[in-house]
Amino acid sequence: MDVGSEGNEIRKKAKALGMVAKKAIEGGSSHNNMTLLIQDLLELANAGSQRLST
Repeated sequence: MDVGSEGNEIRKKAKALGMVAKKAIEGGSSHNNMTLLIQDLLELANAGSQRLST
């Protein structure tokens, strides 16, 4: 890798991207979190439609 300013800039960007990626996955699986969100939204939608039909 280039040892000049371009190389340093690439390393900075890579480090920042790594920090963002780590923050994104902390606390559990993104897939699991998305599944739970979808389930919650479906439950809310079903509860709302039941209230409208009664």
